[in-house]
Amino acid sequence: MNKAENWYQYKHEKEAWIANQAGSSVMHINVVCAVSVVSYALYLCVAKEVWTWPYAWLSEFLVLIVPLMMAGTVFVTDPLSLLAALSIPVCLWMFFCFVKDPSTANLRTDDVDQNDDPATLNDERDLLVGQALLNMNLTPSPSPVMLQASLPDLCEDYSSTQRTSISSMNSLPYSTAKSSQDHPDFSSSPRYSFLTVYRAYLMVLTTYCILAVDFPIFPRFFAKCETWGTSLMDLGVGSFVYSQGIVSVSSSRKPFSATLKRVGPMLALGMVRLVMVKGTDYPEHLSEYGTHWNFFLTMSVLLLCTDLLQRFAPRKLNWVFAGILVSILHQMALSYSKLGAWTISNERSALGWISMNKEGLVSLPGYFGIGLAGLEIGSKLRNSPRPSFQKALLWQAALGWLGLGILHGSGIITSRRLANMPYVLWCIAFNATFLLAFKTMEETFMQGSERPPFLLDKINRHSLMIFLVSNVLTGIINLAIYTMHATTSLSMVILVAYMLLVCGLCPRFLDVYLPNSK
Repeated sequence: MNKAENWYQYKHEKEAWIANQAGSSVMHINVVCAVSVVSYALYLCVAKEVWTWPYAWLSEFLVLIVPLMMAGTVFVTDPLSLLAALSIPVCLWMFFCFVKDPSTANLRTDDVDQNDDPATLNDERDLLVGQALLNMNLTPSPSPVMLQASLPDLCEDYSSTQRTSISSMNSLPYSTAKSSQDHPDFSSSPRYSFLTVYRAYLMVLTTYCILAVDFPIFPRFFAKCETWGTSLMDLGVGSFVYSQGIVSVSSSRKPFSATLKRVGPMLALGMVRLVMVKGTDYPEHLSEYGTHWNFFLTMSVLLLCTDLLQRFAPRKLNWVFAGILVSILHQMALSYSKLGAWTISNERSALGWISMNKEGLVSLPGYFGIGLAGLEIGSKLRNSPRPSFQKALLWQAALGWLGLGILHGSGIITSRRLANMPYVLWCIAFNATFLLAFKTMEETFMQGSERPPFLLDKINRHSLMIFLVSNVLTGIINLAIYTMHATTSLSMVILVAYMLLVCGLCPRFLDVYLPNSK
């Protein structure tokens, strides 16, 4: 048997290996992902004191990223043990803080020292803000294509005005006065570091899973389900869509060309991926999106629909209710017509191109509903008082989990392949819960003037480039070795080296040599 025949046989074996998965429980997924929240708390309590390069990078990688890798592999059968091990230092730190100052209402230190003159501090802030605004008006805007391709940096966090410098203000997106009016930005406030952490962890987990799933050390029940069920990787697309919705709040005054510049890069990436996959005969799972469809094409359609809806919808529209309405109508079509049965069938010839890509097309309304729920949170972050978005997150989490339980109890099972209503509610509830958890960690442990962890900040800033690099490396590794037959030790060596490169060195390299990349 020659090399080509070996590869052809291996390709079919691997496609069968990743197919027909039934998933795991929602609780198991939540516990594994909770490692990220506890790791963030541990960082805020202990590791944040080490700031200088390269120790900050190394400590952040070990504390923030490695535990999540371990939770999905070594500790996958007992993630509670890992959670307990990470929680012990946090609890001890809280105990010592309480012993030191029992009267402290919370563990954060105030942004303003009690001995400072408030009037003097206000004058300093006003001066810094004035300097920043002047600098923003004199600085050319970064490339709109790169800004939009990165899924606007609304969640990037910077220092408070006490530590703001003109150079840091140069990196704010939409730096001209006109564009800031068209697309107001709230990223300069330290209140939103939790959003940076949330989006960065989403990228970390995604980049890890897309390669880890090809190795036997990664449990099959965390791979994408064939049709029905819940798994860790099933959350990926829905979470990206929700995150995208948060940062998609825009103004109706934007020209339509701005929308096209935002959609264009995603559409181009979708076409490039299609050509690369078909050209290299790369193993693929047709029941995920279809023959030609892929994640980038889904995102490009959703970006276009979200921008157009904001352009023509009433200003006071409640986006989450609109998203739920879309999901209800979608679920009715799936349940009370032949649409659902046709989508999960093996038929791929009756309607030509539509049949060949039916999963990607039929799931679009469900993903659109998830994106609108995220858009509601983004609207609250921009336009409402501070507690408003936290209440919105709480309501989304509570009603999402309740609705998911009711639907499961009535026999309607979650399906990422269809993006049906249980899947929509699951993604909304999960992401709202973890956003609220990261916000709680921030309010409990973080000083108000602190920036987010250096490594997570850079991962979030360069998220699109990191995602592209991870996809390329995943393809190269899978073409270079038969990952399905790798030993446990070889799998871990490759995965750790891969994560060091993608989520460790790559963000640093991009920040130094390609600072304008997104």
